[in-house]
Amino acid sequence: MRLSTPDSLDRLFLHLTLAISIIVAFSLPTVYAFVAYNDLSEEVTFKARIKAIAQREMITTLPQTWMFAENRMQGTLAREPVLLESEFVQIFDYEGNELTSAGEAIKRYFIQRSYPLYDMDQVVGKVVVSASLAHVIRNTLISSVIGLAMGGVVLLVLWRLPVKKLRRLSRELSEEKQQAEITLQAIHDGVLRTDKKGDLVYFNTAAEKLLGRSLSKQIGKAISEVLKLIDGQTELEVESALYKAMRTKEQASCNGRCSLISQANRVIAVEEQAAPLLDGNGELIGGVLCLSDVTIFRKQLEQQSWEASHDSLTGLINRREFEDRVAKAIDNAQAKGKSSLLCFMDLDGFKIVNDTCGHNAGDELLIQLSQIIQTQVRTSDSLARLGGDEFGLLLDGCDKDRGQIIATNILSVIKNHQFFL
Repeated sequence: MRLSTPDSLDRLFLHLTLAISIIVAFSLPTVYAFVAYNDLSEEVTFKARIKAIAQREMITTLPQTWMFAENRMQGTLAREPVLLESEFVQIFDYEGNELTSAGEAIKRYFIQRSYPLYDMDQVVGKVVVSASLAHVIRNTLISSVIGLAMGGVVLLVLWRLPVKKLRRLSRELSEEKQQAEITLQAIHDGVLRTDKKGDLVYFNTAAEKLLGRSLSKQIGKAISEVLKLIDGQTELEVESALYKAMRTKEQASCNGRCSLISQANRVIAVEEQAAPLLDGNGELIGGVLCLSDVTIFRKQLEQQSWEASHDSLTGLINRREFEDRVAKAIDNAQAKGKSSLLCFMDLDGFKIVNDTCGHNAGDELLIQLSQIIQTQVRTSDSLARLGGDEFGLLLDGCDKDRGQIIATNILSVIKNHQFFL
């Protein structure tokens, strides 16, 4: 994720200031040239029309010979509007031959407008008025100098006053943003930010490592496409807590069983903490999701839970867990009429093994016997070590006849077992 550095912001403000100054510098001569040219064009067009109208009476009077009446044409041209020194008027017949002219011909940089001569409704010639652009060009150059001076003043004022303040504010904001970015990159939890639609707009390094892929290619994708989350117990895909936080506009978290499927199909136990991003009016503008890798922590909890309910030597459930299961079986029997059988087993002569061969041998015998007994019971049954050489067996949903067969088989395999160290 790139940040705008102070130097890049300085360049941005410099370019912005220069752009404004250039606009000011060139707007004055440009506007003046445009207005002056249009005014001159309208003036020349007006003179051509007036002088063409003034020739109409002569053309009507002498329809066949008017083009030879040069003196009368000259007299008409000399009347209003009076020609200026920078103007030149010509009269042409319908074939384009010049009949007469007034004023001094302009050699370069001029504007030319014409108006037709009519004999009734028929065009028999035209009046062409040319005007010099010298004064327009001269005044445009003067306005250019003034514009450049104004642009320089604007540049100086902008750079010294408001832009200088903006630069200071931008530096402060940039520094705060960089500090926040450094902080986010330093923490071990993955942080992802989305827009109001749930599309990814930001991530930190920890999130990239957690997912095992470059998230720069994932920018703009929905968070559901980037994160694949499953329930750790059911292994069914679940929705990220971020969507709940954005719907309710309140903080949200997962159920404590959430797992993340990384790019390499590695299952990572994670904890989600999501919060909505709201503007000053309380409108949703995005969301933030924090992903914590709790694989080790969750394994420790599972280990602690297992140790609390199991015997550490044999791996069987312990007395406390066994009693809980027996209590549930009694409740089921009373509520649903479901029968179960309870067996209590005590090893005869176990003390002799401990006394003659040592406690290590006794422990090994208990391990072997627990494994033998487990082969004779069903997966739905509960075999527990109650303490010392005492074992308990709960045959869930088992009738008396079936229970007697299971108990007889257990006694038989134990009797035939030969114990070797």
